[in-house]
Amino acid sequence: MDGPPPARVAELEEAVARAWEPFAAGKYSMQMAERLAAPFQAQLDTLRAEYAPARTAPVAPDLSAHAAHFALALSAELDMSQKRRLMTAVNARFYIGPDGLERLTVDLPTLG
Repeated sequence: MDGPPPARVAELEEAVARAWEPFAAGKYSMQMAERLAAPFQAQLDTLRAEYAPARTAPVAPDLSAHAAHFALALSAELDMSQKRRLMTAVNARFYIGPDGLERLTVDLPTLG
């Protein structure tokens, strides 16, 4: 669906504008103009909502296999070169303060 039918949108927008014309001319109160415009505005809002893109909540990834793979990599016997490659692969960031390590963050790579 691309969007609501332009002719119907224009028709409803024109009806809303016409409902406000007596108010602009000083013939009706604002409340009266709102009451006259309300049904057309409601139809317009409903029409636009029907054609609005569906918003779905992002699906949370299943990280258990990811974590198991990472744990396996950490438990293996690694030489210094392999440890460096692993820390680079997980984008390890060490936050050092005056009292030593304060925080460590890692970004696990996507498993293919």
